[in-house]
Amino acid sequence: MAETLRTIAATLATMAPEASFSSEALAIGGVPTVTPQDVRDAITSLTPSVGALYFATPAATAIAAGGTPLKAAGTTAALGTATADMTVATTNRLTYTGAATRTFLVMATVRLICAADAKVLGLRLYAHATGGTAAAITGGAITYTHVTAAAGDAVSVNALVTLSTSGFVELWVSNETDAEDVTVSLGQLVAVGLPT
Repeated sequence: MAETLRTIAATLATMAPEASFSSEALAIGGVPTVTPQDVRDAITSLTPSVGALYFATPAATAIAAGGTPLKAAGTTAALGTATADMTVATTNRLTYTGAATRTFLVMATVRLICAADAKVLGLRLYAHATGGTAAAITGGAITYTHVTAAAGDAVSVNALVTLSTSGFVELWVSNETDAEDVTVSLGQLVAVGLPT
């Protein structure tokens, strides 16, 4: 039998305390019954969905105009082993394939490189809950003044996002100053599903 992802409240309801049983049932020795299916569902519900990628082959993101976020270029690869309900694309995308809607903590840590100093660069998390056109995640963005052109700057951003089947997250970059290209080097993007 297939396991069902449940909320914490629904999982706990299947394991109700004796006080929720009638006094008649308790008088004849009734005890709460937790089925093997309830246990499997509880384990499924409390196991996080996990997907992670890294930029295996960094590439410059061609910035056409300052202030316009673009999906970070480069070839990505799986970082560790994703759970069965997460897929990792080589095109900077983590996709949730689970049946139930789930909230994810999404985290990105990267080194951004731009050919010149003193540029205002941006790092953003983009997503779509059900697999349509990506949009910026509220609170999932940071801009800063690029300090070291040659070595790059370490930057991180994180946010919560709710994903349904085929929902995805991506890493986007921008140059807020001008059209100088931006490269994600040593980048990682991680999504961890939270029990609800």
